[in-house]
Amino acid sequence: MRAPLLLAGLAVLLASCAPAPAGTVVVGTVRDVTLSVPVPTLAGPAVDLDAGFAADPTAPRSTPSAATGVVIVKAVAVAQGAHVAAGDTLASLDDSAQQAALGAAKSDASVAAAQVGVLAQSIKDADDKAAELTDKRADVVKAIGELKKNQKKLAAAAKTLDATRKQVAGQLAKAKKALASLPPPGTPLPPGVTVPTPADLQKGIAKLQGALKQIDAGRKKLASARKMLATGLRKAETGLRTLDNARADLNDARAQLRDLKKLAQVAADGTQVGVDAANWQLGLTQVTAPVAGTVVSIVNAGSAPIPGAPLAVVRPDGPSLVDAWVTPAQYARLTQGTPVTLRGDWMPASMPGTLTVLGTTATYPPSSVTTDETHLTRAFQVTVQASGTLPAGVPVTITFPS
Repeated sequence: MRAPLLLAGLAVLLASCAPAPAGTVVVGTVRDVTLSVPVPTLAGPAVDLDAGFAADPTAPRSTPSAATGVVIVKAVAVAQGAHVAAGDTLASLDDSAQQAALGAAKSDASVAAAQVGVLAQSIKDADDKAAELTDKRADVVKAIGELKKNQKKLAAAAKTLDATRKQVAGQLAKAKKALASLPPPGTPLPPGVTVPTPADLQKGIAKLQGALKQIDAGRKKLASARKMLATGLRKAETGLRTLDNARADLNDARAQLRDLKKLAQVAADGTQVGVDAANWQLGLTQVTAPVAGTVVSIVNAGSAPIPGAPLAVVRPDGPSLVDAWVTPAQYARLTQGTPVTLRGDWMPASMPGTLTVLGTTATYPPSSVTTDETHLTRAFQVTVQASGTLPAGVPVTITFPS
């Protein structure tokens, strides 16, 4: 019986004489790093308090829109304590107002796009009309050219006819003179001299007189034709001026239509921005996790939190941070980047870590901080990043190398 007692006493003696752990040992607290996911601010129709009581009822009014004061949680996709990945849906909000706003924005965009199409068709019609007017003008110009050519031909014909009449009139005068100068019948003539008979001269005179009548009738027809041709030419030139004026007016209209189409396209692009904004607002009704981590808390389905209030709290995955306080003497022996050892009585094995932050100011540690130093002693705060994940808020022992 004495041998076991002696061995036990020896073990206690050896334990009391064992050396302290090498290096600096302090107690730290695992930092509780959480990320709050706020309730989004959703835009929706606002109540028009002036409805029915406006000073000028005929003045144009627009549907007011403002941020909604209440957001209704339609469904919750995860439970407290669940692990989520970045982008996982946390909760779905009531989106009836956003769906209505998206429908209205799409309707406005459709109307604006249709207006662009209408103006484009009008421009095409105006272009076709301009091409038609150009063809008509070419036809009129060609017709005027032909009329002027004919006018020159008629003028030349009239000049030739006038010369012919003058020649025929001269011949008629000579024939009449010859008839008057004939010797009386039975008058002997010198040898070798012959004279036309009165009958022959009268036939020639009648023929020349008939030719004069035809020439005069032709001259009258030419004068009438030239007059009609001049009238037609004036009308054609007036029509050409009308066509030119119509083309100028049509060109102005085409320019205005092109300007209107540009403005309509700008308006259509603006309404598409409204569709994008409505889609973005609709997307806000699906609240997702910003990072991978554990859900610490989340609201209940059917609740109506105000915008900006926490909808869920997520503790991100990743290495834990441990905050500790060291005395000035300990601080003097520490170097940023130094590897450390973390240990807790609840841990099956120690965990390596790295000293990442060295405070620069000595101050009194908060009374809520776990430390073996008196809170009346000024100390420096240091932060250690563990190589793994530790439970938030628990105390651990940090051993710095000597």
